[in-house]
Amino acid sequence: MAFWGSTYLLHSQIQNQSITLEGKVVDMDDDRNIDYFNFEAIEDSTVVLQGSSVDGKFTIQLPGRKRYKLKISSMGYEDNFIDIDGYRKSMDTLVCRVKKKAIELNEVVVTSIKPKISIRNNSYILSVDKTPLSNESSINGVIAKLPFVLLDLNNRIVVSGKDNVAVYIDKRKINYAHELKAVSPAHIKDIQLIINPGSQYDADADAVILIKTKKNEQEGFELSLRTAETISRSFSFSVNPSMNVNFKKMNIYLDYTYSNDRERSSENTLIKNLSNGYENNNYNNGYYKSKNQVYTIGMDFLIKEKSRLAFQLLGWNNRGKPSINIDNFYITGIDRRVIKTNRMPLSNEDHYDISLSYEKEFRNVRKFNLSLNYISHSNNSNEKITEVYSQDNIFNHKYEFTGRNKVFECQSNYSFLIEKVGMGLTMGTKISHVSNNSDSRFLKNNISWDNNFTYKYGFKESVSAFFFQHREKD
Repeated sequence: MAFWGSTYLLHSQIQNQSITLEGKVVDMDDDRNIDYFNFEAIEDSTVVLQGSSVDGKFTIQLPGRKRYKLKISSMGYEDNFIDIDGYRKSMDTLVCRVKKKAIELNEVVVTSIKPKISIRNNSYILSVDKTPLSNESSINGVIAKLPFVLLDLNNRIVVSGKDNVAVYIDKRKINYAHELKAVSPAHIKDIQLIINPGSQYDADADAVILIKTKKNEQEGFELSLRTAETISRSFSFSVNPSMNVNFKKMNIYLDYTYSNDRERSSENTLIKNLSNGYENNNYNNGYYKSKNQVYTIGMDFLIKEKSRLAFQLLGWNNRGKPSINIDNFYITGIDRRVIKTNRMPLSNEDHYDISLSYEKEFRNVRKFNLSLNYISHSNNSNEKITEVYSQDNIFNHKYEFTGRNKVFECQSNYSFLIEKVGMGLTMGTKISHVSNNSDSRFLKNNISWDNNFTYKYGFKESVSAFFFQHREKD
């Protein structure tokens, strides 16, 4: 058995009750940066942030006043855990030596294989099909393997410190995180990260992630079933049956995912002001459970040679039922005051996404795409809030929210290749219409004066755009 070493350098500082970690991994023998490694920030057995690096360096930011374990892992190296104390104002530089190992079996050396990442122009492409990544339990674990991508506890995606990230699945933009549950890693071909997206994508996006699913080219019937569960401070269970029927000119697929999530959370925040003796201790604990269903039904078929028409219906619903308890202790001199708050919001969301696309290719040098997309999202929620100031001063009220969002998009692209100069040109138009209507109401309260009110909101917007892009031939 052979071992090699590497050195891990870490520097941190606390700013505004947050801790910033800057680090790099270098090989001990030749001082070269390790080209790819993963890192996870763990709090009480829960991964609160995860990401990866392709240049041996990273910068992450975590909430202060907490303790973490930072896990560093790289293919072929032993995992290493570093204790991070978020209560300290500063931290000394940490040095961590990680052993790289190879296992020899009768002159056969077994080593781990790094994720296959290719770089094209200003984008990174992560191969998933026929790699260990296709066995991941969720797509979020695969996205976290992209360089410069961070995922927090709520699966919020951040790229190089920017959180305005647009995600597309087979050229269709997703608008809600629940839509990612409709895609199993086993059905993904590759994932592409574009750092500086072009005008054909969301104009406000700082980065774009393109998820490309693989097509079943083998004729016949395919049926699969996947299950996954996670147990730490939270419990999560999901089941995912899928079906695919493929003929010479037609492909029909059905995918369904059911998940039942339960999670407990607690947070304690202490604020002191020594000048006036003011002290506030906020203790927040809660219990959250939700049931989610995500389904995808679609078909695509060949009309003529090199012409294809595709239809897809994606839907999901979310039934969330959290319970949140907040205790606020206020101390000023000898005056002590306690405010206890209990919040019980109920969430009821339904989402439908219908898309129709047409694609035509001419002599392998010209291509035309036309896509129509309609999205309908409804949210019916209510919340009961109880605030206890004293035994004789209790405030109860009920809040109700109803929202309706509708989006219609039409986009056409035309691309062609100029073979003499080796340049590809793409041009197209995009038209979108968005409407948003909501109704917020306070229904009940026990205050002597009447403060019931209703708030209605309506918004409509239509946008048309034209884009043009050129690229060199690959």
